[in-house]
Amino acid sequence: MKHDEYVSILETAEDSPQQIEAILAHIPACAICRREHRRADRALAALEPAPSLFEKLARWGAAAAVLAVLVAGLRGGSWRAPAAAPARYRVIGDASGVVAYTPEGIIVGSRPTHLSGKEISR
Repeated sequence: MKHDEYVSILETAEDSPQQIEAILAHIPACAICRREHRRADRALAALEPAPSLFEKLARWGAAAAVLAVLVAGLRGGSWRAPAAAPARYRVIGDASGVVAYTPEGIIVGSRPTHLSGKEISR
């Protein structure tokens, strides 16, 4: 197919499978069509705005931050704070009263006379 035939098919295209195959086969074989295709690509690329310096720096900074977080996570987390010591409780007492030493403070309790033996007070 010559280029003139290709242009006439484009003007009267009906979306038939034969026409589509002919158009797709012509484009890579025709020097004029390849040149027009490259010119159209350059024109479209010129319409796209170029990223500003600030945008480039922001993108590189975000990528560097993500990479730093990944590297820190893979290193085993040596930057983490040490775990708190487990809470220790010490309870001293008998049936008449109890003293408990807790992380929150000292709790003193005694068994009131009006409660049964199974109830516990704080």
